[in-house]
Amino acid sequence: MRTIIIYAEQGKGKTRNAERLKEHFGCVGVEDDWRVGEPIIRGTLVLTNDDAVLEMPLPPNADLLRLDAALSLMEGRPRG
Repeated sequence: MRTIIIYAEQGKGKTRNAERLKEHFGCVGVEDDWRVGEPIIRGTLVLTNDDAVLEMPLPPNADLLRLDAALSLMEGRPRG
């Protein structure tokens, strides 16, 4: 089971799209407003605006996506 970390600046729509993204990626829950250094539950959709996530090593079985790329995947559009 993969963990999906979604990054975008505050106010860009992470929380508004959380349930649809959770279903699309098959995640078991949503962790909103996550900060680097906090624990991550495997299989969770993790939403963050913490810029440090862009530099950190990813946990095993985790993918990091910017919100626009995640929404494109969900809508069947190629990532750009």
